[in-house]
Amino acid sequence: MAFVTPLFLWIGTALIGIPLVLHLVMRQRSQRISFPAIRFVQQRIHVVRQRLRLRHWLLLFLRMAVLFLLGLLLARPSVRPEGFQSGGESPVAAALVFDASPRMTYRQRNQTRLDQARDIADWLLTQLPPGSEIAVVDSGTGPAAFAVDRAAARSQIARLPIAFRPASLPEAIRKTHELLKTSSLERREMYVFTDLAATAWPENQIPQIKQLIEKEYNSSIYFVDVGVPQAEDTAISAPRLNQEVVSGGSPVELDVPCRRFGSAVSQTVSVFLQSAESSEAGAERYAKRSQRTVDLKSNSSVTISFSLGNLSPGIHQGFVELEGQTPLAVTDRVFFTLEARGAVPVLISAPAPAERHGLYLSQSLAPDAFRRAGTAAFDCRVVAHDELEGMDLSKYAAVILLDPPPLAESLGNKLEDAVRSGKGLAIFWGRRAVPAEAWDTPSLRRLLPARPVIQSRAPDGDVYLAPHAYTHYLLSPFRPLAGSVPWDLFPVYRYWLVETDPQAAYIVAEYSDGRAAIVEKTLGRGRVVLVTTPVSDLPEESPWNLLPVGQAWPFVILANQLGLYLTGAADVRLNYLPNEVVDAPVPGRDIPAIFLLDRPPDILAPTNATEPPVRLQADPAGGHLIVPSTDRIGNYRLRAGMGNGAFEWGFSVNLPPEQADLTRVPADRFHEWFGMAGKRIARTREQLTREVSVGRSGLDLVPYFALLLVIVLGAEQVLANRFYREQSRGVSL
Repeated sequence: MAFVTPLFLWIGTALIGIPLVLHLVMRQRSQRISFPAIRFVQQRIHVVRQRLRLRHWLLLFLRMAVLFLLGLLLARPSVRPEGFQSGGESPVAAALVFDASPRMTYRQRNQTRLDQARDIADWLLTQLPPGSEIAVVDSGTGPAAFAVDRAAARSQIARLPIAFRPASLPEAIRKTHELLKTSSLERREMYVFTDLAATAWPENQIPQIKQLIEKEYNSSIYFVDVGVPQAEDTAISAPRLNQEVVSGGSPVELDVPCRRFGSAVSQTVSVFLQSAESSEAGAERYAKRSQRTVDLKSNSSVTISFSLGNLSPGIHQGFVELEGQTPLAVTDRVFFTLEARGAVPVLISAPAPAERHGLYLSQSLAPDAFRRAGTAAFDCRVVAHDELEGMDLSKYAAVILLDPPPLAESLGNKLEDAVRSGKGLAIFWGRRAVPAEAWDTPSLRRLLPARPVIQSRAPDGDVYLAPHAYTHYLLSPFRPLAGSVPWDLFPVYRYWLVETDPQAAYIVAEYSDGRAAIVEKTLGRGRVVLVTTPVSDLPEESPWNLLPVGQAWPFVILANQLGLYLTGAADVRLNYLPNEVVDAPVPGRDIPAIFLLDRPPDILAPTNATEPPVRLQADPAGGHLIVPSTDRIGNYRLRAGMGNGAFEWGFSVNLPPEQADLTRVPADRFHEWFGMAGKRIARTREQLTREVSVGRSGLDLVPYFALLLVIVLGAEQVLANRFYREQSRGVSL
């Protein structure tokens, strides 16, 4: 316990002796009176004497307590945090930590949460003791340092940026704590301005911060709640595309997560699309392609689906928008980019007659109905194995070999060169792969992810394709149906046991007996996929499996994924999160010296002023271009050259989905996390003043002792009145 004016405590303690002296001096003496019938009085004299003595001492104690409490009140007692030795007006090392997430732009009463935090922080700067060191820290990735003076700190607060992919507040607190430790001042204070959104306080990071707070006795942490307890908002998150690259006029399915906070509403959501032709000179000609109105229940989530078709070849960019403005405007619009390609040329080599043996695969990749309609994703050419060596492979994006015989060394070298240049190669081994040792040549060892060992038979039909995981691109469409894909309806009767390359091969899928079914290998800029059972057997040939037979929709999906994977669609990424590294593709030949990057406008700026493009330079050797400055959300456009040789590419950047979540941490949860520090949640200047006063000077005990003094005075008056009234009525003994 500490005292503001301890002199009065000693004075009050010294005055305790006054009632004691007065009681001893003014104590009344008993009078002796001779009375014949004294025996009845003598029977009660002992009891009365004890009672009067007790009242004497009790009254004496109460009067001494009154004087002691008066001195104690004048000394102004308080309870200070352990480790604080200096007074409440001594300088402090103060750090103001701001949540810089996009949620802080939530607007209420024409003021954002960040604006409210700035107002309180500006006032707080005027309340800090003279000589204090001040640091302004945000949850972005910027460094933390002490400001030169208060004016510099105020300027930093006014220019606080919004970080579209901020760090968590526990991480910002940890960083700030390390900064405060560098100060030479004894006392350290941290003020955390937050909207109490749960997404900013990951529970797995709380124990570390809790331990840090409990360990630092000379540091105080205060939480300033600038959030809205009952937020009302509708937010949409980054669209989910079933494919970022589509071929042959296939439609794109666009799923947009939509979440409602607060009461139920009816909301209209629209999709706008900008074609490749309208992107010249940064034109913003977006046309509405679709619109839907949905009824959102209170505090609910829905997924709104759109379908975009009839896309011409090229890069297409667009956005999805909520009609009307919501309090959190930054989540009213999300962006997307997709690429449409024409039918991709694929070469299929099959046993003669090639058209019959290649029928299952070619029809799965490019059905006749789709070819006639011009919407087929692949342009398949089927040739016999003996024609393959004379083919110009540069015309095709991928080569697929169905049940080939052992490859000649020259053909192996040719296929290796094609794969290294970026082509895709798939091989389905079957009955014609004998002899197995013929595949163990230098070129094939470099090319293949595995070599055949021996044929395995399962005549009972109890072996089938059974992937253990659906994380690979080839199997990703089955992920939502992982437990219900009827692989067991398509038995595999024979397949090759293989010996894989342990350093380069990756097993994509297995059979139900655990043996390898699909194996892949990356080679140069391309990849090789090996399937250990064929899909080209004719019905009269005692087929090795029934994968492509009957209602074989799993095979059709798998075949199309294989085509996309081999032709490079899996390598194309067009939609990113803020500050992610974007590795842009560039032309393989005659790489332009300079690329121009058109960045989207800053949606948080007062005006959408046009900015000059950013000039970038590609790596001529690697054929890559790393795009910096993806710190804004929106559609980016990369261009180079002019005329027929012009290069056009684009990508989109969206907020992480969790940044649209306004769910708050309950106050009792905060107390559970941080103990007494978690109770210091202030919403107003007055509350913050009270909490800081307690933190600096300790808990003020004057009101409690004043109440105790009133109680003691009352008890003394009651007891004194009864005591002296009885004395005036009776005889002193």
